[in-house]
Amino acid sequence: MSPKLIVPFCLMALLPAASLSAQTLPSLAGVWRLTDGSATVRISQCDGSADFCAKVIEEKLKPGEPSSLNQIVVRDLRPKGKLSWTGRYVADGQSMKANAKLTGPDALSFKFCAMAFLCDTIALNRQSK
Repeated sequence: MSPKLIVPFCLMALLPAASLSAQTLPSLAGVWRLTDGSATVRISQCDGSADFCAKVIEEKLKPGEPSSLNQIVVRDLRPKGKLSWTGRYVADGQSMKANAKLTGPDALSFKFCAMAFLCDTIALNRQSK
């Protein structure tokens, strides 16, 4: 192979690797509403951190339910995989493991576990970025 052909061939071989490294994790940032309409959260970077937090910005309470309005309910969300994050869910003075996963371009699910067998999953839809 002539030297003139080797250089373009080598550059072409590097293109897939370069495009993979340029890909970034989709952002969780935005306003998300629980699919049942009971609450809306704003997901943004935690103060002074690259991690994400979720703060309740709107809620519809049933009589006797405690309010979480303006409280951060999910903290320290860090990338775990291509479309998933891990962090902590905080409510009623309790903290438990939380996993978030993008299930579509504007669909997110959170799984909260107090113990391996005591888990709850909620679904949210993005309202705005």
